[in-house]
Amino acid sequence: MPSLCRTLCALTLVGLVAFPAIGAEAVSALPAAPVPIQALSAKKVFLSNLGADAEATVAFLNIANPDAAYNGFFAAMKSLGQYALTATPGESDLILEFRVTAAQLTSGSVIQRLTYLNLNVVDTKSHYVLWTLRSPLHVTKQIDEDVKVSVATLINSMKSLTTIPKAPQSGQ
Repeated sequence: MPSLCRTLCALTLVGLVAFPAIGAEAVSALPAAPVPIQALSAKKVFLSNLGADAEATVAFLNIANPDAAYNGFFAAMKSLGQYALTATPGESDLILEFRVTAAQLTSGSVIQRLTYLNLNVVDTKSHYVLWTLRSPLHVTKQIDEDVKVSVATLINSMKSLTTIPKAPQSGQ
């Protein structure tokens, strides 16, 4: 009986270890979900600053103004040249809601704060969030550089989301 118990335990352990790998392969093999047409066809966007939550404000304490991240994002969107930035939401095809969030993780006496730049892509007509993008922000004393890196990641995610892949040409 003890050998049967060991065998069952071993098989259970193998199953638990193998299952995530099997699940990961199945998920990565799925076709990409379609991007809403509003996100693909937008020419004009309104940038909305939803600010920073309480934890993110603490992360920026004594380093910089929490609006530094939005200012960096605004400058990057302006220089991107992919969209005309509008003065009001009503003039736009999309609203891009920018927000800085953070969560505090505590493990024993170690406190870690995970900070993120978040971008909701919102349809102007329906007011539905079509997509959400997120970029980690490592807040250090070099906040200007930290923001540049995180904003660049967010901008690249936005470009990837809104770029329509070109179909392969026949005969090649």
